[in-house]
Amino acid sequence: MPGPAGRRWALRERCIAGASRSRKGTLVGYEEMFAGHVLPVVRFRRTAPGEYEPVRAVGSGFTFGEGTFITCWHCVSEPLGDGEVYGAAMRSGGITSQSYDQVFELADLEQDASGRDLALARVGYTADPVLVLASDPAAWGEDVVACGYPLPVNTRDPDSREPKIDMNACLLRGYVTRLKTDDRPGQAPVRAYELDMPAPGGISGSPLFRQAPFEVVGVVYGEQDSTSQGEGHRSLSPTPTTCRLCGLRVLRRPATFRCPST
Repeated sequence: MPGPAGRRWALRERCIAGASRSRKGTLVGYEEMFAGHVLPVVRFRRTAPGEYEPVRAVGSGFTFGEGTFITCWHCVSEPLGDGEVYGAAMRSGGITSQSYDQVFELADLEQDASGRDLALARVGYTADPVLVLASDPAAWGEDVVACGYPLPVNTRDPDSREPKIDMNACLLRGYVTRLKTDDRPGQAPVRAYELDMPAPGGISGSPLFRQAPFEVVGVVYGEQDSTSQGEGHRSLSPTPTTCRLCGLRVLRRPATFRCPST
């Protein structure tokens, strides 16, 4: 996968292996996706020309491979301090590397023009093979997979004491329980899926895939507490909510030269 010279910093992760095939028949492994397509989104501070210090992880994001990058607006909407940028972190050594050592700044970063909780940016690399955006949405009961970076831990290297983020890449499997219009106060209505799937913090911005054929059908952007009551107890479990692919298909911002993102 081509890309410019890296930016040094410390981040460790562990991948979960698996593989599926794209519509074109090219083998796309989950480890390959975590190495170049699905990446953690991090708030960085520039410490010197070409060098960055991680401030904190803010979510997940992905590229189809053609140079644009998609995440959730709530992950990157907080104003930045002096010398700070939002960036996607990558491993220059590919899937065999144990640490991330490249930073790609999210350029031309803006919210979706319709007001949805989606953000679009440009990144300085392309990836092969290119992921496929589905032509049809996921259906009731369809099995789906989300790929992202939940539950990051901000810490320091025990030897150098430099800031470090420990993070595990993660696959979450579930199925579509409901198709709905999500019209939360203060936000534009969104055609969405409700999923039976865990919703750990940090998963926002993750792509949602159908498994056969292997295609992107949405973006995980929030969670909703579903209440269950049993004998003598009541529990709340977060349920992920996902923007359907219609929202992805019409995304157009400066990062795409005002053309659709796919």
